[in-house]
Amino acid sequence: MIRVENVGKSFISPRGVTPVIAGVSFDLETGKSLALMGRSGSGKTTLLYLVGGLERPDTGSIICLDRPVHTLTGRALSRFLREHVGFLFQFGNLLSCLTVAENVAFPLRLNNVGPAECARRVGELLERIGLAGAARALPRELSGGETQRVAFARSIAHRPQILLADEPTASLDSATARNLMDLMFRVGREEGRTTLTATHDPEVTALADRTLRLEDGRIVG
Repeated sequence: MIRVENVGKSFISPRGVTPVIAGVSFDLETGKSLALMGRSGSGKTTLLYLVGGLERPDTGSIICLDRPVHTLTGRALSRFLREHVGFLFQFGNLLSCLTVAENVAFPLRLNNVGPAECARRVGELLERIGLAGAARALPRELSGGETQRVAFARSIAHRPQILLADEPTASLDSATARNLMDLMFRVGREEGRTTLTATHDPEVTALADRTLRLEDGRIVG
């Protein structure tokens, strides 16, 4: 389960203090999916990063899988993220010097998965995303949709219990986006994964179990 309680976050700049998240609370049950809906600047990406430990809240608490993510630091946070959390970003962020197969294998290598199991899992995922023939391709040889499919495979290669997706369809055409989201939510249900997605795409919210709308850092509606 993910439990967010009264979380607040502000950023400080030369122009002063800017509140981004204000008193947000919600629970997300294990194995369920939640779409964070909102316009650009509503705070949804910041909230996603807070849940994933990439940002630290100023107030409140965030509990993921019974761990207080808001207090984890250093090695404890790194290990928790490496073993239990997958990230899917807007533009894929594949490592340009690695092949498709090597990119998908990257989180497995970080978790010291053996070569045989690593090869089996990578092959299984490439088959599932329809890119079994592209294992040796480099990221520059892929289309935008293919890049995001590889990024998705990489994000779940180590079978994380939580997947955090930040605008995963923003750079895709509608048909490609729909196919990716169908795949993401279907695989998430099959593997019992808790999925939290920041989006402004109504197609995504139609596929998620629940939707929360953010405006000016607050949950509305």
